[in-house]
Amino acid sequence: MTGAESGATTGPGRRLAGILTADVVGYSRLMGTDEDGTLARVQSLLCEVAGPAVTARHGRIFRLMGDAFLAEFPSAVGAVLCAAEIQQAMATCEAPLPEAARLRLRIGVHMGDVLPQGDDLMGDGVNIAARLEGVAEPGGIAVSAAVAEAARGKLPFALEDGGETALKNIHHPVRIWRWPPGSATRYSAAAPETAAAPMADARPRVAVLPFDSMVSGPAHQFLADGLCEDLTTALSKLDTLSVVSRTAAFVYKGRNASAVVAGRELDAGYVIEGSVRTAGSRVRINAQLIERDTGAHVWAQKFDGTVDDIFDLQDRITQEIVAALEVRLSDGAMVLVWRAEAGDPAAYEHFLAGRAAYKEYSRAGNARARRSYEEALRRSPRFISAAAGLARTHIEDATFGWSPDKGASLAEARRLLDGAFALVPEHALARAELAHALMVEQRFEEGCREALRAVEADPNLADAAHVLATLLVALGRHEEAQAAVRRIGAVNPRFTVQRWHRNLFYPNRPDLAGFRALQAGAGLPEGQGAAPPVASSAFSPT
Repeated sequence: MTGAESGATTGPGRRLAGILTADVVGYSRLMGTDEDGTLARVQSLLCEVAGPAVTARHGRIFRLMGDAFLAEFPSAVGAVLCAAEIQQAMATCEAPLPEAARLRLRIGVHMGDVLPQGDDLMGDGVNIAARLEGVAEPGGIAVSAAVAEAARGKLPFALEDGGETALKNIHHPVRIWRWPPGSATRYSAAAPETAAAPMADARPRVAVLPFDSMVSGPAHQFLADGLCEDLTTALSKLDTLSVVSRTAAFVYKGRNASAVVAGRELDAGYVIEGSVRTAGSRVRINAQLIERDTGAHVWAQKFDGTVDDIFDLQDRITQEIVAALEVRLSDGAMVLVWRAEAGDPAAYEHFLAGRAAYKEYSRAGNARARRSYEEALRRSPRFISAAAGLARTHIEDATFGWSPDKGASLAEARRLLDGAFALVPEHALARAELAHALMVEQRFEEGCREALRAVEADPNLADAAHVLATLLVALGRHEEAQAAVRRIGAVNPRFTVQRWHRNLFYPNRPDLAGFRALQAGAGLPEGQGAAPPVASSAFSPT
């Protein structure tokens, strides 16, 4: 954990923080055109967009200066995410207006030393953030190199290297990174060993639209809005999902826009919408999950209860919807197994964070995954799936040369897996990881036997079918491999050939096309996008 992420202090009264400064572009011109209207719109921006976004990322607004504001965050990542959410919400809110009348913000983000003084925030960190704001594009964000480094691999979008820039009254050049609108995938602030081919965020993206209140009155609207906000917050904690910010989604409150249209405008593949109806003390809540591209209702549920304790009702509904969405949109029924196995909600969250970090398929992501799995095990020592995940990070180190001692990494993986087997001898995920380790050692026959044990232990575990199919290909048993591929498709309908190769790091060999054809022949859809470059070969097919 970096100092930026820990909120470490750097001296008496001082602390290290993420600092965000924002300013309205062309404020004087807008005031000259419509003073009262501009003041009202800026106030609305601060109260309805910026304020909630800052609070949601655990920030605090220190300074309001008419058309500008300053906010502090305990994490550089939180500051950047907040900045992006504000800009995205602003773009959506202002889109219906003529170009010349739109409010636009410039935002600067820095990580540095700050010194609170009453209701104000001072220090060099604030000064640099303010200068970064001045060189940001209208509607864009400029961040310092310190922020880009702290946020590396932790953002659902990418940053563009803007080079070194001389900032006013700053005695040394500052390297800046930019988030220009519409250019989020051009460059990733990645470590040198992984900077060549940033991968797009493959997680399902979900938007929670404001729920309709079928009965007028502030109390009923409070329930509808509170439920929407709770759902957004709860889903945002799942690292297996990407969630549209509340501020962006609430633009659709009161608008007659279909879920399909909203999904397209918010770039969300799935949309949650619902309604709240009350009769006396009874309340009925309908919620449904809609797939943007097809308009199909993937999931729907009705909830009945009383308004005697609104907060308990909101919590219950939120938990049920989140559990259902985890199953539908992330790792299928396995999430129910993992949640029960963890026993501790915090351990489960760390486990999911580990899986998400691992799926970045980079050295840095693997290191973060290890830390998350270790924390999950610290909180829940009998959480065997977390131990299996931790073993996988050591196997990856051995596979791709990220460890100075391949043998030591594999030995540590075996130690973790032996501990798991001592508790549950036929734990499916642990057996699958043992098969993976044996594959790295090119012990294909032994690995195949372990993979079969994993599949027998849990026929619904896609990871087990995946490693089994891979080992069968390595052994030249293509007919059996096709059967294993079909099993993957049955237990995880979202799995594709493209995702297979991204997960596998299959060696770039002339027979790769034949391998893809085998998978497609088994009914596995192709998917979109290209596989990442191969760091090294996990095995060499016979």
